[in-house]
This record gives sequence, structure tokens and C-alpha cells, in this order.
Amino acid sequence: MKTKLSKAAKIGIAAGVVVIVGAIIAVLIITGASKDSMKDVTLGRSVAVDSSNVAFWGHGNYLCSGLVDDAGSIGDFTIEAQMTSGINSLAVFESDLYVAAADGFFRYGLEEMEKGGTVKPKQLMDDSLSDGFEIYDGKIYYIYGYTLYSMNTSGKGETTVAEDVNDYDVTSDGIYYTKKDGNIYLLSTDGAQQNLLAKTEEPCTINITGDNIYYSSQKGKDVYVYNIKKETSTKAYKKEALAPYSYVWANEDYMLYKTDSYKCRIVSLADVKEFKATDADDLPDKEQGVMVGNTLYGYNKYSGKLYEYNLADKTYKETKMEEVLADLLAKSEKKSSPSNSGSYDIADNIIRYAGEGSEDMLDTKYFSLLVPNDVEWEWEKNDSTSITIYYSPAKKSNGGEVVTIAAYDWGSNAYGDLPDYTIAGKTEDKIYVAIFPTDQQVSSTDEKQSSEYAKLVKHMRNVNDKATSGSNPFSVK
Repeated sequence: MKTKLSKAAKIGIAAGVVVIVGAIIAVLIITGASKDSMKDVTLGRSVAVDSSNVAFWGHGNYLCSGLVDDAGSIGDFTIEAQMTSGINSLAVFESDLYVAAADGFFRYGLEEMEKGGTVKPKQLMDDSLSDGFEIYDGKIYYIYGYTLYSMNTSGKGETTVAEDVNDYDVTSDGIYYTKKDGNIYLLSTDGAQQNLLAKTEEPCTINITGDNIYYSSQKGKDVYVYNIKKETSTKAYKKEALAPYSYVWANEDYMLYKTDSYKCRIVSLADVKEFKATDADDLPDKEQGVMVGNTLYGYNKYSGKLYEYNLADKTYKETKMEEVLADLLAKSEKKSSPSNSGSYDIADNIIRYAGEGSEDMLDTKYFSLLVPNDVEWEWEKNDSTSITIYYSPAKKSNGGEVVTIAAYDWGSNAYGDLPDYTIAGKTEDKIYVAIFPTDQQVSSTDEKQSSEYAKLVKHMRNVNDKATSGSNPFSVK
């Protein structure tokens, strides 16, 4: 069974928005190398597999998931969430979900998401972290340009760890990394101490597994293995030359590489034999994949394909996510459509967009409402036909009600008896009405609250379908 939140949530992000379609993961542990020094490292990659055998990845701006069966194959696909930009990598550390997307790097709490409603994650940085990230001991490590940085999981305390970095892996031993002009080093996590481990003539990528570091140059051809305990380097066995700019995947039993003729080969390390990876002609880069047991999972955002390589069985499978996504979206639309279900929910697909300007947007399947963002406010669904906007500081003490948006069927004039209302907007089947309270819902002795509440009310008084173009903060779809 998938590990999911008990309630669907809507998550607003400063530079982007996540709309929860199904439910999102509660616990996510990304498995990396088998070496004990990496067991406490959380990898931010394009694909993740959690401890309950659920795989997660981003296809465009959709967060997708699938169940991993006993054979290691992914099926039972689900759309978990939708963001406003493409997802590069993701990870869960402790009780927070971290997502690196095209419009920034974000963190939001799973416990808050589980409650449902609107959640505003924290934007940790503007950079998209297209090369992935790693979390260890409360710090996030990432590369920008050729500089390795770290920062606290709060998004503060950014520190330069090392410069001229081509590739790296964080472990409890320290940080193994390669420089852009060659050589492999072991660096303390604070960057204070550094040891040269192996000399390389060119920049290389590394893969730590067991007590070995597999590395290869960008020009390809040969693969080398550095033994951490013995402090020696040897050339790895393989029949064909390595393709340029390709990553070598390995665990303690197998090595998987791409030849210079762009065919994938599996090397059994126990008996030193090489096999063809059936029908495979591509391998994920380091930031695109993760090795779990004897299976390599990868996602290529350019081809839109999800890859599975079972090294023990020498099998390969690819899934075209565009086709899967189209089918899932069609089923979701059919299931949620009022014309098919016979129901209407004014809060369907509700989400709070955190605007960069002076206004936030409350958006649903049926309407959008602009609200000033320099005043604390919140929304609450009353029933399937109405939503109320509140001034948050006064909600508990004095009510704090600013306006209620209610949907009426055509032919109903029940709203005509309301003491204070305006017509907000109209569609083919609904009339949306803005209903105002008849008294001030805030303490008259609190000047700040009175002023902020008055600002919200004044703004909402512009909700009127007769208003001039651009002045009505309410719009129907």
C-alpha cells in the first residue's frame, strides 16, 4: 500500500504552486550507495524510492508515483501533485519535503500538509539545483557553477565548502569530490581539511559503493576503481570503451556502463562476466537516477521516459510518461467532473497562490479571487456552495469575517433577501454572490486590526460583476 497523507492538501509556493491531486508521501527515504558511510545521507535526485516500495519522480510539473513490485518493477501509476514549473529533484529529510524545481528550491512540512487546506512552503533559494542535492547532518549540499555550497535546512547559513568542484558525494567520512581539472579528494564536511586520494588526468564523476569509488573521465574510454581501505586504484574490467560524458553505475555485485557505440552493458563483478542490458540504449546521469538493491531507476526529463534496469536479471524496461500521464489526467477529469458525478464543490482544486506583487490569489476550478497579501487572511469552506474569507488576527476573538463567496443556481433568487451583497460573477450554470457581514468583525479598540480589516473589506467591496474592466478582484472561469 502506498504511504500517503490522510487528507489531500493544497500547497502554495512563493514562486510557484503545488496542487495536490491525489495525496503526497508521508515518508520518503532515497536509497543510494551501500557503503555504511552513506546510509544517513539523503539524496535529492530525479527518482526516489521509499521504504514502503513507492517510487516518486517529476514528469514536467507533475509529481508522480508508482508501486514497486517484488520484481522491482514500477506500476500502478498515480499523479500526486501538480506544480507550476518542472521538477528537477526531490527528497524528504525528517518531516519536510524538499523539491528542486525550475522556479526555485522549496521546503514544506508534511505534517502541515496532512491537515489539508492551504500550506505555504518556504522558498529556500531561487536556484533550481538542476544537478541535484544531498542532505546530511542537518545541512543541504549542492553545486552552483563549480562551487560546492552547504546551507542549513532552514535555508540560512549558506557556506562555500569547496571550489572548482566537478562532482561530489557526501558521507559520514567526509565529502568525496573531484575537481574540474582532475583528481579525487576527501574533504571534511566543514571544508577545513582535505586529502588527495587519487590523481586523474581529467575531470571525472564518482560513484561510491561499498569500499570502492568508481570513477571515469569525461572523455570516457576507461573506468577505474579506487579502494578506500587499500588506498589503491585499478582499472575496472569491461569489454568495450566507455562512452564520453556517461556516468558509471555500480553496487557491490554489478557495474552498468554505456559503450562508445551507445549500448548498455552489465558486468557481474563476482565472476567478471559482461552481459548486454536487453534493449537498453541509454543510461540516466547521476542526478537522474538512484540504485536500489540490484535495480537502477532513472528518469530523463528530455525524453520523458522512466527507466528500470534490473542488473541481476539483465532486463530493461522503459515507460513513456507522456502516455501514462494523459491517461491518468483523463481518468481524473472524468471522475471529478460535476456533469459526471452529479455534484458541485465550490472549493474544487482550491489553491492559494502566493503572489510576488501586492496580491495573493485564491484559485478554484470555478473562480479566482485576488486578496491583498500584506494583511493576514485565510479562507474556510462552509459547505459545497460557499467559502468565507477571514481576517486571521480577529477570527477567534471577534469573528474576522470579511466576505463570503456563495454559488447559486440560475433561477434561484434566494440571495435577494440578503441584507448586504453584490453579484460577483456569472457562468452558464451559476451565479456567484459576495455576501458581506452587517457588523464590524474586529475589535474597535485595536487600531492595527481595525485598519487592516478595513483594508480587506474595502478591497472586497470591489467584487462586483458590474465593475469596470480590471477593477473586479473576482473572476469566473
